[in-house]
Amino acid sequence: MEKQSIGMEIQYYSHQHKLTFLGSEEQTDGGEIISCHLCEKPITAASYNCHDCNFSLHESCAKLNGKISHRFHRQHRLTLRLAPGTCHICRISNYLENILMYVCDDIDCDFRVDVKCASLSSKCEQEAEPESENQYQFVLLMRAETIRCDVCGIDCDLADFVSEPHICTVCHLVVHDDCRSIQQRVSLRQHHHPLVHACVIQESEGVKSECRICPNEVSTIYGCYYCSDPECNFVVHGSCALENTIEQNPIGDQDEYQI
Repeated sequence: MEKQSIGMEIQYYSHQHKLTFLGSEEQTDGGEIISCHLCEKPITAASYNCHDCNFSLHESCAKLNGKISHRFHRQHRLTLRLAPGTCHICRISNYLENILMYVCDDIDCDFRVDVKCASLSSKCEQEAEPESENQYQFVLLMRAETIRCDVCGIDCDLADFVSEPHICTVCHLVVHDDCRSIQQRVSLRQHHHPLVHACVIQESEGVKSECRICPNEVSTIYGCYYCSDPECNFVVHGSCALENTIEQNPIGDQDEYQI
């Protein structure tokens, strides 16, 4: 998100009115410090406020997505909630107070991750800035069972040098060696919009699972390319996309990233 200016307005996904950016000033009401409506902690730094109903958020809380898809729990969406529990990634438990966590939408499922772990995983799946490439530390994953690459969705194979699985020690992303460098966005001859790479696409997002280049099904819970325009329903295998890319990196060198 770009740097905000005082007075700039945003539309928060779960609030009916627009919120105004107030900068770093402390928010008070009759001398009492106002708390954030999301994390319930006092607002003493940059924040947003609704002038119609006094709804307030920390700037950092306003940037959080209300719902996410996570590759550690591909079958369900996760919703941002204030809740106790144990993060399934870092295993840190907090039952004494409610904290911001992404919790599984399925009432029979107890999967949840804290905001820090969810943000870390997301950064490894998105475009990395050149100066931050060294934060991704990959080592060979010595596992005998079949493991799928999170980026392309094809099985890794320890017996094949090219298909060996490598795991990131920072976020546990599993990839083939040659999948550590991919294009985040590509343009194809077969479609008029740029396609975006994703490790997980939920069925609820309306994307059909039939590859629009080859006749085979695309596993949308693993790496693939899709059109972010909700009216397109255009999705393709990672390999099909890269084989049909217009030129080499038509969007620009900044769209190739290391993961």
